[in-house]
Amino acid sequence: MADFAAAVRAAAPHATGAPVEITGAAKVVSKAMLMATGLALAAVLLTVLVVMRSLRATVLVLAPIVLAAVLLCAYTVVFNAPFNFANVIVIPLLLGLGVDSAIHYVHRARMEAAGAQLEHTSTPRAVVISALTTIGSFGTLWLTPHRGMSSMGELLTVSVGLTLLTTLVVLPELIGWTTRRENAGGGLDRRGPGRP
Repeated sequence: MADFAAAVRAAAPHATGAPVEITGAAKVVSKAMLMATGLALAAVLLTVLVVMRSLRATVLVLAPIVLAAVLLCAYTVVFNAPFNFANVIVIPLLLGLGVDSAIHYVHRARMEAAGAQLEHTSTPRAVVISALTTIGSFGTLWLTPHRGMSSMGELLTVSVGLTLLTTLVVLPELIGWTTRRENAGGGLDRRGPGRP
């Protein structure tokens, strides 16, 4: 359709019709979503840097989100659930929603000063409960008969689930690894109590 619309516009620059409108709308939506994703990433990065006051902690917070985004892209291929105009909003939302749990986890690790003991605190349970309530609300969208709304609910549910998984499984290992490296290098670099 894009090739056809381009050929028509080359012959008649003022041509209109469904193919021209659909391909034009696709370009506008694609640019808007790239801009929204870039702005969301910049806002999340800036916010986390201000809150954590540490580049290392910021990287730790963003690592589960990046991994969850990669896994979400893999999910769309494996389960034939491609991005479309209705569900592409998931990517900026993943950045905003996904950062929450990781911030709490890294902040608690800074307070505990030992990533290995983090799973024995109340933080993992709080992260799970918070994520499950979000998954429950987005899961209801997945059940709607409207295909666009349903696909958005599916990808939002899966993305929050993947973010929860990466936060609970990958992030503690990253915190433990950075803590061991700091201890091997002469102790923790602290600006507050227990700082990974």
